[in-house]
Amino acid sequence: MNAIREAVGPRELLEALQSRYAVKQFDPSGRIAPEVWSALEEALQLSPSSYGLQPWKFFVVEDPALRRSLKEASWKQS
Repeated sequence: MNAIREAVGPRELLEALQSRYAVKQFDPSGRIAPEVWSALEEALQLSPSSYGLQPWKFFVVEDPALRRSLKEASWKQS
């Protein structure tokens, strides 16, 4: 835990959170590096729930046809 406190101070954390933004359009040709994806997956799994049970389930959908069919169920969001 101390390593995290040293790596990102309170001011840097707040600045990072204040500068975030929503992506309006994704680049379909873009790819996330495997080591970054692995870290993201682990971070998602470790994200706490209100009871500390981490009951999350995540799905990675790579099939374009399935993505198109899911669009109808996601308020037409690509």
